[in-house]
Amino acid sequence: MDSKKLVKAIREIRRYLLIHDEPIKAVNLLNLFVKDCPELKGELETTKKMISHLESEDAYQGVYADDPVPDASTIEPKEIIVNPGAKYFRYGWICDELKKYQPESYADLACYVGTLPIWAAGRGIKAYGVDMTRASIVEAKRRAENEHKQVNFICGNLMDFKQKVNFVSAFEVIEHVPDDKAFIKHLLSIAKDWVYITTPNLSYGDGEGNVGHWDFGGGTRGHVRVYNENTLSKLIEDCGGKIGDMFIKDYLIHVKFKNG
Repeated sequence: MDSKKLVKAIREIRRYLLIHDEPIKAVNLLNLFVKDCPELKGELETTKKMISHLESEDAYQGVYADDPVPDASTIEPKEIIVNPGAKYFRYGWICDELKKYQPESYADLACYVGTLPIWAAGRGIKAYGVDMTRASIVEAKRRAENEHKQVNFICGNLMDFKQKVNFVSAFEVIEHVPDDKAFIKHLLSIAKDWVYITTPNLSYGDGEGNVGHWDFGGGTRGHVRVYNENTLSKLIEDCGGKIGDMFIKDYLIHVKFKNG
């Protein structure tokens, strides 16, 4: 293959990887060919910017900490606190599990405006909500106060939450974190019983609505990897986890697991 055809092919593969939320793979690909194809230097630098927030804890925290909260009244209206599952299947899933097992304690990591911890607190469960975004926690505390519910809301890095709880949930988080293996191990370290996570299925990014996370001009904050059932199972098992349930619903892989 001549140089021009190779460069064109690499650029097409890069775009495919970015559309399918694989910027880390895109950077690795470009690094393999940029020496022989210096025309790719621009794409490499742009793509590296997309994952620059993964380089340090401070950079990662900085990207998320000051994000404005989108329209919570639309995404998670106040009424959702009464019946979270009416809007999102994954919320109904964890609520059904909490009702079934009635654990003493529960933590939702990346809790947004606190819907699940507030609901859990209303059932007598000691509830924690953790989020990196300050505005989310401010709104979560306001909602809990209005509902007269006692919830322990914490603003900070999810990896810094060390409180042992019975159940932990982290919905649509793992596709964002710098180190997915460290994240799974962290979840297992704080869960006395079960961990519940969701993440987009590989097909979710295959023309079904996940296109657009990445600004091809070099924006950050998109998903940095995707999974299928096999890759996610292997990750959890390699970290010492034992899967209790796994299924796909609404383009999300739902996994329930615990220490093996």
